[in-house]
Amino acid sequence: MKVTPKLSSSRWRLYVLWAACATLFSLFLWNLGFRWGELVDSAAHDAGFNMRRPLAPSAVAEKLPRSSDIVIVELPREITRPLLAELVTHLSQARAVALDLMLADRASLLSEGELPIFQDKGLLTRWKQEDKILADAMKKAGNVVVGSWPDLAPGGKTIGWTNSAPLFEKAARARAHLKVIADQEDGFVRRLRLWEERDKVTKKTKAPPPIPAVALQMVALATGKTAQQVAAPTAERELWVNYMGPDTVFKWQRVVFANALDLWDAKDFKGKLVFVGQTDFRSRDVSATPYGEMPGLFVHVNATATLLDQRGVPQRLSVWWVVALSLGAALLLVVPLARWTFLICAIVTAFEIGALWLVIAMLWERWNIVAPFSVPALAVLLTYNGVALYEYARARRTLGNVVGSTMLDRLLAVGADPRLGGTEAVATAFFCDLRGFSAWSQTRTPQQLITDLNAYTTTIVRIVESHGGRPIDFFGDGVFVLFEDEGHASRGIKAAINVSETLEKERQPHLRAGVALHTGPMVIGLVGHKHHFKPGAVGDAVNIASRVQSLSDECGFAVLATRQTLESARQDKDVTDSNYNPTFCGARVLKGYTEEFDIFGFKPIEVEKVRKLTAHV
Repeated sequence: MKVTPKLSSSRWRLYVLWAACATLFSLFLWNLGFRWGELVDSAAHDAGFNMRRPLAPSAVAEKLPRSSDIVIVELPREITRPLLAELVTHLSQARAVALDLMLADRASLLSEGELPIFQDKGLLTRWKQEDKILADAMKKAGNVVVGSWPDLAPGGKTIGWTNSAPLFEKAARARAHLKVIADQEDGFVRRLRLWEERDKVTKKTKAPPPIPAVALQMVALATGKTAQQVAAPTAERELWVNYMGPDTVFKWQRVVFANALDLWDAKDFKGKLVFVGQTDFRSRDVSATPYGEMPGLFVHVNATATLLDQRGVPQRLSVWWVVALSLGAALLLVVPLARWTFLICAIVTAFEIGALWLVIAMLWERWNIVAPFSVPALAVLLTYNGVALYEYARARRTLGNVVGSTMLDRLLAVGADPRLGGTEAVATAFFCDLRGFSAWSQTRTPQQLITDLNAYTTTIVRIVESHGGRPIDFFGDGVFVLFEDEGHASRGIKAAINVSETLEKERQPHLRAGVALHTGPMVIGLVGHKHHFKPGAVGDAVNIASRVQSLSDECGFAVLATRQTLESARQDKDVTDSNYNPTFCGARVLKGYTEEFDIFGFKPIEVEKVRKLTAHV
């Protein structure tokens, strides 16, 4: 595994600061309630249920709190009120009986044209008699929790949860709502509203009391408390339902209507919490849960079991713990980010997010704690991406300082890994060094020397870049610059004169810059090893320029150029010999060559002429 060098304390602080900012930003987005966050949190929440899937249904059922106290009586799709009254009487010894039924006023289902017909047949009178039979049975049993399930008639007319004479409400032990609300994001029922505001009956009722959910009322009766004592209306009104499994886990506690009357004695229901309702999947009362489709009756049973859990009801993880979890996960990623490559860190990030998913699921499965997954996961992703982008920008900036911004753009534009070699082009090579530098350096300390050299090279780079030159290499007091593209020779001469003039004004009087230029074909690209290379230019033109530089003292000019450079510069329409004041220094034989080269010298012109000469560049 490749290990990076030790980080400075400032970069450590920067990474930690970014992790903290990523955590706060993730928490801010979570508080805004974005849809993606809720979907991610719900999926992580459901992972707790997925842990139970390999278990046998009986093993899951045994985990159901007080499961032996819960019995489900399944009704057929159609049942008369007298038969239902007989069942209620049979369940009189149960601790509580919940009727998950829409006990609507059947007359409200009829249209105005149908009312006279049913009235003539005596059906309306019979319905009222049947309602009274059921109401009397409920009142006598004294343990019935009647469910409220508002609905709409086919014509859009509101169906009351009870008939016009509130027989069932008066006869029941308690009233409860059966409203099951699915999440808007994916349609799954994960929470149940414990309290529901009752519809206003009269305009005089300004603040009607809330109606408890059937699960809340059943637990209140089972524990001998009031619904307000089990869950106060002012507290959070939603319960995270801890589903213990699919509906198959209830098969040994489920009994059909006929068997409840014929095979179960009344004493068999003593002390039980009995839920009566339809479990037919063809009915409208079917909800989507993390365990799949489930009748609404089973949702209420699971909610009741959740409230009866000795561990207490599921609680949301506090905001401070969310911050601690998210910040801890982000800071944990800082260590590998500071020491390992980003490819390895990407793998570590994926594993850390998976571990967070498992932690969230375990909190729910083992400790009844509902924690958001989106906040720590987003904090980890933002930390990774933020540090990666910072390091990319830092590496690009550093590499640009080494090879030059122009060459860096060319390297990155290739798309693939850069290759050694280059392209052949005609360009102007520019070499510059300090005359008298060796003797002068003996009077300076190493620290003073490096400071002066950096100032010297900074001045040269600033000038040549203003003329379109590209620094290629630095060696001691020498600088190698390349001028490419149109007008390269004229721009090189202008830059050389500008460098000579500027250094004479800014540096020691006894230090003089010697500049040499030559124009010719060369290969411009990358030189070195495939794993260690640098930009460069190779060719006879480069060697000639470096040889010409050694003639500076001999010729007595600060700037020297070959005839090839001068003729190339003359092709520029804005350039004439009067611009440069070239002086022919004669034909010279350079070291390593047999042929002669015509050398021209350029005396620095006045400041105003230099400014005028370079103003259009």
